[in-house]
Amino acid sequence: AVVSTQSTGIEVGTEAVAEVGIEVGTVAEREAGIEVGTEVGIEAEIEVGIEVGIGVGTEAGIEAEIEAEIEAGIEVGTEAGIEAEIEAEIEAGIEVGTEAGIEAGREIGREIGAERDREETAIEDVTEEGTARDIDDL
Repeated sequence: AVVSTQSTGIEVGTEAVAEVGIEVGTVAEREAGIEVGTEVGIEAEIEVGIEVGIGVGTEAGIEAEIEAEIEAGIEVGTEAGIEAEIEAEIEAGIEVGTEAGIEAGREIGREIGAERDREETAIEDVTEEGTARDIDDL
């Protein structure tokens, strides 16, 4: 009876120890699995976060670049516009100035012409008077 109890005890004990061992192993494995899974999950999340961040950052960067280019374009366009306007004003000024010069030239020409006409008329009058006097003297 002692032997069988002992052997049963050892057997039961062995089985119990084995079961406890399995249970402890299972718990440890589960905990280790949870830990590894959590780490993997966190890493994956960080990686996804980085990728999403890069994606969003890139899009934002592209948008910012486009916006900067548009602003630069507007600035360059404005400068070109201002330059063109100044050039147009200069050209218009030259044109107006030329026209005014031509007009002034014509006016001076008319005045000179009128002056010559007056002089010629005066010479003719004097000549006629002289001729008339000469005829009277005869």
